[in-house]
Amino acid sequence: MTANDSPPFTPEELSTHLWERHRIRRSTSRLARLRHIGGGPPFFRDGVHVRYPRRESDDWALAQLGRLVSSTAEEMTA
Repeated sequence: MTANDSPPFTPEELSTHLWERHRIRRSTSRLARLRHIGGGPPFFRDGVHVRYPRRESDDWALAQLGRLVSSTAEEMTA
């Protein structure tokens, strides 16, 4: 089963996934706030329920981490 075949995350599942896979802490209340003000992972509503597509959620998380570098000197040249 690929990420596209997997069911989307609930806010609770996404909060757990972000920490376990990316070490990004986002509580369900923070995710709700980001849905309101913007800047959070893409989401959609399934009726009254909020859902987060898996691939887009991982893409968002990787963007939050910034670009990869091989040394601290490389950070200063960017």
